[in-house]
Amino acid sequence: MTNAWCTVSLGLLDWGAWAPGLHSKEAWRDWAAGPAVVKDDGTSPPVEAMAALLRRRAGRNDRLGLEAAWRVLAGAGVSVFGTRHGQVARSAVLLEALAQGLPLSPMDFSLSVHNASSGLFSIARQDRGASTALAASGEELAVALLEAGGQILEGAPEALVSIHDEPPPALYDGHWRGEEGTFGLGLRLGHGGRRLTMSLMASGPEPEGSVQGLELARLLALGSGQARWARDGRAWVWELEA
Repeated sequence: MTNAWCTVSLGLLDWGAWAPGLHSKEAWRDWAAGPAVVKDDGTSPPVEAMAALLRRRAGRNDRLGLEAAWRVLAGAGVSVFGTRHGQVARSAVLLEALAQGLPLSPMDFSLSVHNASSGLFSIARQDRGASTALAASGEELAVALLEAGGQILEGAPEALVSIHDEPPPALYDGHWRGEEGTFGLGLRLGHGGRRLTMSLMASGPEPEGSVQGLELARLLALGSGQARWARDGRAWVWELEA
């Protein structure tokens, strides 16, 4: 792409997504005709592929990421989980308990780390492959794709990417720059497949408020074309070949 600061080409082998009211690719294709917004009804994905004992330990944000990952799982030994808010809901529960002088939940404490979702995924699959958990202040999708692309260039045959989030608890209202979204998006990347190209470039003033993961989910549901996300004078652009 002309005028791009950098461009990365990836091979898209498969994708899958889950959000409240959007449980199949057909539902996502219908949704893609409108704005990239998801109405949150409070439901959580079932994550039926995961053993019940581990599933009970997974919080809602974990479940979003795990469901997305399992929907595209094949032979990938490399996984990248990207979530902006991570375990902030668990952390809020722990902080409120501390403020009230109450004992902390051992389960919430043990799973309050940012890589909890990727850890549960590895344990459930007994997978010792490389796994990364990252945050990037709303740009998790772009950074996760860069990480996955780097892993493939270093020799990984495939890489699994799971982007997932839900809005923080009300405790944090007014204290974060928000693009709200409750969803999980999974991508399986590797050699071959369709070309998914990602470019970073300068951008003038543009409307904000969209979510990177939902913008790409709409592009994937449409099947081809371009998606764009901009902030602070820069823009990420994704192009998917037909």
